Amino acid sequence: MRIRPVDIILLFGLAVASSILRGAQEPTILVSAGKTHLVDTATDIQRVSVADPQISEAVPVTPRTLMVNGKAPGETSLVVWLNDGTRSEYSVLVRVGDTHISAVREQLDREFGPGLKVSADSGSVYLTGTVKNLVASQRAVSIAETLGKVVNLLNVEAPARETQILLKVRFANVDRSRAQELGVSFVGTPREFPFSVRTGVGAGGAVTSVSPPAVSLTDALNLLFWDPQINVGATLRALASKNVLQILAEPNLLAMNGHEASFVAGGEFPFPTLQGGGSGVGQITVSFRQFGVQIRFLPTITPRGTIRLRVAPEVSSLDYANALTVQGNTIPALNTRRVNTEVELEDGQTFAIAGLLDQRTTQSLSKIPGLGDIPILGKLFTSKVINAQNSELLIIVTPELVVPADSKNMPDLERPLKFMEGKGILNTPPQTPGRDITGPISVAPPRTELPVQEMQQLQLDLKQGLASSAGASVGTTQTPAALGPGSTPVPAPPALPSAPGASPK
Repeated sequence: MRIRPVDIILLFGLAVASSILRGAQEPTILVSAGKTHLVDTATDIQRVSVADPQISEAVPVTPRTLMVNGKAPGETSLVVWLNDGTRSEYSVLVRVGDTHISAVREQLDREFGPGLKVSADSGSVYLTGTVKNLVASQRAVSIAETLGKVVNLLNVEAPARETQILLKVRFANVDRSRAQELGVSFVGTPREFPFSVRTGVGAGGAVTSVSPPAVSLTDALNLLFWDPQINVGATLRALASKNVLQILAEPNLLAMNGHEASFVAGGEFPFPTLQGGGSGVGQITVSFRQFGVQIRFLPTITPRGTIRLRVAPEVSSLDYANALTVQGNTIPALNTRRVNTEVELEDGQTFAIAGLLDQRTTQSLSKIPGLGDIPILGKLFTSKVINAQNSELLIIVTPELVVPADSKNMPDLERPLKFMEGKGILNTPPQTPGRDITGPISVAPPRTELPVQEMQQLQLDLKQGLASSAGASVGTTQTPAALGPGSTPVPAPPALPSAPGASPK
């Protein structure tokens, strides 16, 4: 069949005419959300249908009058069938009421000033402007959501330098130990009969010659008596010792607001754990546990300007007295003094943690058989050593707010003389070449604001980076061949929980 050009022109004209007629047959009904629009027909209404009942509804009020109600912002279609066999099609556009938009704009102006703009179109609300931070962005979106679905086109101001918290910690062991020694030693050569008796404390003395009688006293300052007629003497030893204070560690830790920091001064020891095997035979896995002076802290700057601090100091040492032997390997126990507390302080204030006591008393008794059992006089032939160990762990913590120093005004030391003096000698200390030699640094210029989505992605990357670094810092486990190969690692203890209200890390 041959198609003539005239046929093509006629078909094109029919298509254009049908589109024009269809546009003429589909008038637009414009109604605000919560408002009503009346539609009158030439004949009685038989049936109506709305494409999206969530946006609009059509209710016949009379045989020839239709009430179109706007429910939510958006666009939909309305079809009306009439009794004469014809039908009418309408495009219903529900928009946000001007009164509602004005109320939202006034609220945004009161909260954030005239910098934010809001506009509504076909069920979508466009929010533009610049806010200070992500919290302000979320608040602006919450206000605009009363108009419908929000398209967040806000920008966020570039954050200022983060305030950092410097934590000055002092671990002190207040030693209240006391040692008391009491004993008597006898030595002499009565009638050329040498003897030397001590009750266990001190060296006493010794007989060096019988004829002529000669005696050496190692504790001459503790001489109790000496009888030259019978050549008999005695020494009395009564000593007492006492310790005062010992500084264990003085770390200074620096952390960002809302991020955890830790300090360890000690070591690690292998710790075996029995794992259940598939055949019922247990496997031994060895993990390494830390001991020594440790502290973990999580600082948060409150809206009041104070420092909310969650701190967990710990002092532990190996205890071989309660050790455990596994397959010939000695696994020591741990003596631990630990505290986990949370306080709120002003900048530069100090608080102390005390009361972590370690009390031990050792008593040793030595006596001469028979003579030491004589009532009253037996005390002269008995020695007693009492060693009372009573130590208290004292932790002093001082948080301070610090900010990075300005690179243009870096502090410097006062030097009375130049670095080096003399002919042909450098008069400046060795240092890295400056930018006048190496050239300017090619970095992107700083921005004063950036989109909300970019700021959220930066915070997400920071959080993932901190999580990966925390996982890398966990000690790995090893399985020596002597303790059984093929075992699985043992997870390390969980990290310090986040303080309430802390910013994401």
